[in-house]
Formats: sequence, structure tokens, C-alpha cells
Amino acid sequence: MNISLKILDNLRESYGIFISDKLKISDGDCGRGVFSSAVIEQSELLISVPIDALLTTRKAQHVVESHKSARQVLQNFSTCLNGTDLLVCALFLELENEENSKWSAFLSSIPNQLWNPFMLDEKELNLLTAKCRLPSKCFKQKIKISTEFLKALGFEINEEILNWCFSVVLSRSFGGSSERCETRNHFKIEIDNSANFCLCPAIDLINHEKEYNCEYRWNEDKTAFQVFSRKKILQGQELFVNYGTTKSEYEIYNFYGFVLPSDDFQVEFELQRIRKSIYDDKKIDFLTSQLDMVFAMEKLDSSDYFITSLKVSADLRRLANRVGQILEKEGYKIIYQILFERFIKNKSQNNNLASAENRVIEVFLDCKTSEKNNSEAIKTKSLISFSDLTRNS
Repeated sequence: MNISLKILDNLRESYGIFISDKLKISDGDCGRGVFSSAVIEQSELLISVPIDALLTTRKAQHVVESHKSARQVLQNFSTCLNGTDLLVCALFLELENEENSKWSAFLSSIPNQLWNPFMLDEKELNLLTAKCRLPSKCFKQKIKISTEFLKALGFEINEEILNWCFSVVLSRSFGGSSERCETRNHFKIEIDNSANFCLCPAIDLINHEKEYNCEYRWNEDKTAFQVFSRKKILQGQELFVNYGTTKSEYEIYNFYGFVLPSDDFQVEFELQRIRKSIYDDKKIDFLTSQLDMVFAMEKLDSSDYFITSLKVSADLRRLANRVGQILEKEGYKIIYQILFERFIKNKSQNNNLASAENRVIEVFLDCKTSEKNNSEAIKTKSLISFSDLTRNS
């Protein structure tokens, strides 16, 4: 039997999942994905996954608790284990007993080789920008928690398998906290009143695209999670969903391990996080870490190249204009204070990275004329006309 058909048939038989006969698994431009084997009409039901087939955090906890001595170990780790850790550990335990596992068909549907930025070594991670580097370092720490937990259960840890489990949870899970669902347009799970994070067989096979042709949602009585076509899909075309309409390029990279082609390099200041921060140093570090995105622009291989070739380039003007629009809309003048303080701090460091960062700050704040003023003057400084910078480019 064709491997594509075998995967889909196993999912149907094991979990009672409806999968349209018009679907097949194949390799495409985005790697392995789901394609149409016949014309699909608009609003056609393509996949329907019963609620019992979702591997939620609650079910993951049951898997972990079924292991001998697990309850005592869980109590010892109760303050540091979250939904991600539980799912990772559950997958690891199910792989150890795959022949008798309820989730065997699901595990078999996932490629053996997965990649995520957290798998990079320290030297490679340090080549990434801060917004790509820091989450991966955090993920590495989370893996250590899962490792210690599984060791406490008496398992010998295979690092490759554990990394695979962690990558599965990062790249294929649905849901999140209520707050995150509201702010990030994540799929909201409401099962057992508390389980709101899960893995979903079959639907997780579909790749992401900004211009997506399918969408997922609950059925009316919330007994099944389903995928429908948003428009007519021709035979041979790949099916795409959107993993979160407001996810930034950095979130896509950190969780799923790929970058979508983009003409515009967007800058996103998470102003709510800045405003809620108590410590000025934390505000400064968080805000300026986002300036590192400048190094992700094409051909910026080093800070030296940046300093010599992009003093106030058209790219930087466009970048500054984007940030200026956000600042004008939000009206947070405190950001000027934060950037100015960072500028002064960088001046004293006298290294390439600090100099490169300051060139970006200069574009944002016109610090060449402002650095002579005291920091209080920046609080009342009128907003820079970033549109003037754009016109001059």
C-alpha cells in the first residue's frame, strides 16, 4: 500500500477521524504536506477529528501518571512542569511503549526527522539575532527540565528522541492560555474545563501559509475539530492553514523552524510587555533586543558590514518609518527615554555591536543632536517626522 494512503487509513481506523478521499500526503515546496487528489469545492469538509482523538495536556498527565512512582515524582516537579513539558514527557513514554500505545498511529504519521532552532549548538545560536536566539536558549532549558523529570522516573535519556518529542510539541500543538488565545488568535481548546493545549492527529499534517486556502474550527456542538476549504482548490494543489494570523516572522521561525519569504521587514514593539515591566534595565534590554532584527536583513553578515555600508540607508529609513508609525499611534514617549539611555550606555562600550545598534537608534531618535541634552528633555521631545526620512531616501 502507498505510504501516504497507509498513514491516512491508520489515522481513520485508530481514532475515527474523517479524512476526505480527495486528500493525499505528498512532498512539495514546503516539504511533506497535504494535497488535493481531486477538485475541492469551497466550504467542503475535509477533516473531522473527534474530541477523543486530541492528545490534550490532561491526557498527557494521565499517560505520565500511569507510570510507576510517577505521582510522587510529579509532586516534586509540580512547580516547574507545564503543558509543554507534560506533552513532551508523554510522547517520550509512548515511544518507549509504542507497540502498545494508543497513540502509535499518530506517532507514525510524523516524520522521523524534524528540525527546530533549539537544536543548534551554542556557537550557531550566537549567530542568530536576539529574538531568534533567546527563545531557543529558553527551550534548551525547558528540555533540561523534561530530562531531569524522565530521569527521576528511571529512564535513560536518548537526547535525539527527546529533541524530536520537544520539536513535535513546539511545531504541531494547538491552543494556549486564555490570554494568549485572545491576543494571538490561537485555537482555543476548552476540554475538561482546563485542558487547553493539545496535539491533533491528521490536521497537524497541513502546512502553514499566509495566503491559506483552508481553515480549522470546532463543529457546532464542539465534539469535533474540523478543517474546511475556504475556496475552490484544484487537483494537485497543496492545502494550507494559518498557524496564527498575528504570529510574527520570529514566532514562526522559533516554533516551526522556517521563515516565510517576505518583501517587507516588519518591526513589532510589544508595548504591553514594555509598559508592564517594573525595571528600566529590563525594558531597555527587551526593547533593544528587537533592534537586532536589523541584522536579519539581506546581506548583513556582520556588524562591521553594517557600520561601513548601511549608515542611514533606504532600508533603515523604511525600518524607522515603520517604527515611527507604531510610536505615533501608541504615543508611548517613554520609549524615547529608554532608547536614549541605551544609546548613552552603548557609547561607553566602544565595540562593533554597540556601535551598530546605536546607528539604528540614531535613525529612530536623531540622537546625534539629542545626546547633548539631558534625559529629561527626551521625555518631552516631539515625535520625529519619520515620513521626512522616507521622502529623503
